[in-house]
Amino acid sequence: MAHSKISLVSVTNYNVLTEMMLMQTIARANRVFGEKVNGLIVDYIGVFRDLQKALAIYGSASGGGVEAGDTPVQSKAALVDELRNAIANTQKFCTERGINSIGTLNYVIPDSTELIDLSQIDFDTLQARFNQGYKRTAAETLRGAINDQLTQMVRLNKSRMNYLDKFQQMIDQYNAGCRNVETFFAELVEFAQELQVEDKRAIAENLEEEELAIFDLLTKPDITLTETEKLDLKKVARELLDTLKQEKLVLDWHRRQQSKVAVKVAIEEILDQLPENYSTEVYQRKCEEVYQHVYESYSGVGRSIYNVVA
Repeated sequence: MAHSKISLVSVTNYNVLTEMMLMQTIARANRVFGEKVNGLIVDYIGVFRDLQKALAIYGSASGGGVEAGDTPVQSKAALVDELRNAIANTQKFCTERGINSIGTLNYVIPDSTELIDLSQIDFDTLQARFNQGYKRTAAETLRGAINDQLTQMVRLNKSRMNYLDKFQQMIDQYNAGCRNVETFFAELVEFAQELQVEDKRAIAENLEEEELAIFDLLTKPDITLTETEKLDLKKVARELLDTLKQEKLVLDWHRRQQSKVAVKVAIEEILDQLPENYSTEVYQRKCEEVYQHVYESYSGVGRSIYNVVA
């Protein structure tokens, strides 16, 4: 019997001690000090109900000064009222200025084949601005223009990832202090000129931009071809796109297993025309790469990243 009484007292003291430690922990986490206005309460075991009591006892550096009922956070009702007032003020602000197109709709970036033309940049003017002392401004202007066009170019043709890697490496080296602004600007100018050549390569190859993307998938990296074989692969790229567009890329083809299989089979059949030096392993890899490209770039019924559909 005596042993039971001792156990009961021990458990009671333990519960009291645990509650006090918990209250102190809550209060210390939310004590105001310097620029620290409050802490963060995670009330996953119902401790928030003890917060006001804890702050009243332990909330200030001196152990007092906190009135009963004070809390570092407001009630949800008060916060909701503040939100409603903010929305009302925003609506009033917009109405007074004739703004009525605000909503929670998704922001949609339309598909477009229009590329930012780096050839429109006046490099002489930019160089003069650089020489006049606006070095970082000129470098940042050119970097931004390159980034915009390169992003679009890679989107249309994943085989251009090597340009993106090179560009990012230039930026990383500059940010790390391995390049001064003069060297960085000179590298950007040279790189922009490289992109101008790449941007016109489809024209030089007598291909459309989307045909060039297929052609590059079939020929890169490091596949040695004769000029005759290159011409044959250009025909394969054109035939593949024509067949897919006219017969296979139906509405919502991504969502239909039968349609996806039909696209895969068409790709495999047409790529069977690849030159004999393409091994079985390379042929299978090219079929997979082309299918992935088609899946990511063409949504069916004339919609793709290469055109705009009204």
